Amino acid sequence: MFPVSWKWFWGKEHPKYQVIDIEVSKHDRDQRPESYRPLLETAVVVREKSTPAQRRDALNALPQLQMCDLVAAKGWGRPSLGLVVPRQINAITSDRQNEAAQRKRMSLSAQGSLLDQGAPRLHLPQYLFRVDYLCMDPGCGGHRQTIVDWEISEAERKWPEMYPDDFIERIKAKWLGLLDPSRKPALFVGNQHQAPQGFLVLGIGRDVTPVAPTRVGHDGAAPPPQANDGTGTGPPRNTEARLFEI
Repeated sequence: MFPVSWKWFWGKEHPKYQVIDIEVSKHDRDQRPESYRPLLETAVVVREKSTPAQRRDALNALPQLQMCDLVAAKGWGRPSLGLVVPRQINAITSDRQNEAAQRKRMSLSAQGSLLDQGAPRLHLPQYLFRVDYLCMDPGCGGHRQTIVDWEISEAERKWPEMYPDDFIERIKAKWLGLLDPSRKPALFVGNQHQAPQGFLVLGIGRDVTPVAPTRVGHDGAAPPPQANDGTGTGPPRNTEARLFEI
């Protein structure tokens, strides 16, 4: 749902795990099926904070998708958001962003908008963190996707002062821990309107019991042998970095 004013998050009007009812309308400038405009003034708080059991039940009621299906499917009808249960986590990697592109993004973020009146200046991370994993597709050769979870950005902002000598390794270890099989993790993934073939990791869920995946894009037939963005069955290759270039 977008646009959403900054104070919903930084202003603590609607904290994490709060449950709300809100009216929405289909977004008129975004063809992705899950994109809606929220009518912010209609928000009603149903529950101030959901319990871990309530969040578990909500996640386990969602369809589970295979990443290979998502990247191989074509057209705007495929899901742009999904829950993907990884079969195997291989690594968390990091790359320092290009300094010139970083300065340009910082300049653009400082310009603000009508929805950002009084908002704090955004911190744009110097490092990108990616997760390498196998999805549940038996023929999966690996996916490498950028993590854009708010919490990993906050760690990248704060931890250099707390742990100046090894903050990068600490961040990697923290997110590997969140993806430990004992936590029964799942990845929230989504794409961008400007680059629908590149999916990002939006966050991590836990206590998700794997079930038979809901098939996407090929009417139950076997998935294509090679996804058209290079993240299907070959060696892991990053294709999401382009989403962060201006």
